[in-house]
Amino acid sequence: MKERLWNSVTWRWIFSAALILTACKQAGYEVLKPRNQSPNSFDSSKTLAPTARLEVLDRGTSVTWTYVGNRIEVKPTGDTLDPDYVGKESCQNPGLISADYDLGNGTKPSVQRTECSSLASAGHVFTKSGTYLVKMTVKSKDNEIATASMTLRVIDRNVAASMAEGGFTIHAKPILAEINQPVVFSGICELKGKLSIGWNYGDSATGAGAVTQHTYGQAGQYLVTATCANDTGKKYDASLTVVIMGATAPSIPAVAVPIPGQNPNLPRTNGCDPSQGPCQNAGQIPNGATTVPSSSGTVWYYDPFCRCYISY
Repeated sequence: MKERLWNSVTWRWIFSAALILTACKQAGYEVLKPRNQSPNSFDSSKTLAPTARLEVLDRGTSVTWTYVGNRIEVKPTGDTLDPDYVGKESCQNPGLISADYDLGNGTKPSVQRTECSSLASAGHVFTKSGTYLVKMTVKSKDNEIATASMTLRVIDRNVAASMAEGGFTIHAKPILAEINQPVVFSGICELKGKLSIGWNYGDSATGAGAVTQHTYGQAGQYLVTATCANDTGKKYDASLTVVIMGATAPSIPAVAVPIPGQNPNLPRTNGCDPSQGPCQNAGQIPNGATTVPSSSGTVWYYDPFCRCYISY
């Protein structure tokens, strides 16, 4: 009787399901329904998935636009890491072993780390102008992943730097936070015209504005997406991955927000002080403006002379 029961399809399925559930728990997955797994859902007391944000560098400076023919590289920012290895590994981007890139033009470089080598892509030269959604996927030693993206504009050389229209990137501070700790999100959008930035924080909540703030009520890894749009209908996308933990978040490298005025392709004679940061966060009056920009509100006007934003 017992043998017939054991050999029955029902008991075989139950036994197999139990093995699957056990294996998934050990691998750091949360099983939401039988045979339905959610990667990178985790028990924050045992394991933490990576954070992720990327940047494009032109001559060592983080940018959202570059000229055709310039040599750029793509890399994870310093706060892209596996929290489980903070303080245990001295390499930059601790805990990460690889980075896969998609440059939006069919080029997809992959970088495998050896010892403490860099995860930056080999230099790349865009030969055609256009708008490119650059993507990155990093993997940790624990076989967990995180993704990020930004919009890069590649400009023809016959376009004056003061007239160039850039791309879109976003920033989270802190990118590794605790439950109910405020995370400040900022968007650097170099579209021209009246701008609006919409946010999806990855937990069903949404927001709007060049600078926003959000808190998370549960530990987890969240893919944050944002879209910048102007009044002519252009839209650019960007994303990053934040991690929320139930315990005290470890200290990780502070990363500066890219400043539009620091693009090495820009002249330095326009009377602006890019070291003060994007105008909505600075108290400086841009050339041609009559008021100090406000840090609140959802609609911004891009000032091409000072390459910053003023409230509309």
